[in-house]
Amino acid sequence: PYKGWVFYLNHTALNPFSAKRNHWMVYQQTEALLASATNEAGTASLSRFNLIYVVGGLYAFKPVYGLKVAAGPLFGADVGMKQLPRNVNNPYNMNLGVDLMLGATLTYDLKVFKRMWRLKADLKSPLLGCFVAPVRGQSYYEWLTYNQHDEVFHLSSLHNKNALSMLYTLDIPLGWTVFSLGVSGQMAARETTDMVFKEQGWGVMAGCSFDLAAFAGYPFKTRPGYVRVDR
Repeated sequence: PYKGWVFYLNHTALNPFSAKRNHWMVYQQTEALLASATNEAGTASLSRFNLIYVVGGLYAFKPVYGLKVAAGPLFGADVGMKQLPRNVNNPYNMNLGVDLMLGATLTYDLKVFKRMWRLKADLKSPLLGCFVAPVRGQSYYEWLTYNQHDEVFHLSSLHNKNALSMLYTLDIPLGWTVFSLGVSGQMAARETTDMVFKEQGWGVMAGCSFDLAAFAGYPFKTRPGYVRVDR
């Protein structure tokens, strides 16, 4: 087991295609991760950096009162690097992949103490794509020298790559400030001819949002209990 620290950044935006009435929304998400850990004996270390960008279109509709669902196709790309000195052939292991994904965002407004609290779930799962993973024991030098691309680039689908990215948040309005509490989760598994990669992780988050300035009218008025975090 390795223990250490992780710095994680997530920026998600969901906006309408235009100012006109339209059910389609533009979804964009950027994730960055930086981590470092050591084993219990202190004889080995593991460092990791990863950057993920996702963009696509979600169709929004309201199946029942208070519930808003936006679902549709997304395109994602991830690039990163893992450093594991004990891996003599590949101490620097590359993360590189592209995916066509299915994404969904669900929001539910719940009236609490005369204010609207908002529950939100953000889910993503890959369907088709490709990723890079050299065969066991093969160095990047051997791959580049002998051009064994068929052993490095792997087409992916549900048969060899399964993943689910989750983000659950609760937005609590208080005056002009909205406090947010959340839980994030990641479960992923991918297989090559002779290797299996698995990753699981959970995290908690807390934050707040508020208006720093108003550019139209003073004072800036909002409806009681109106959550400004998401339209």
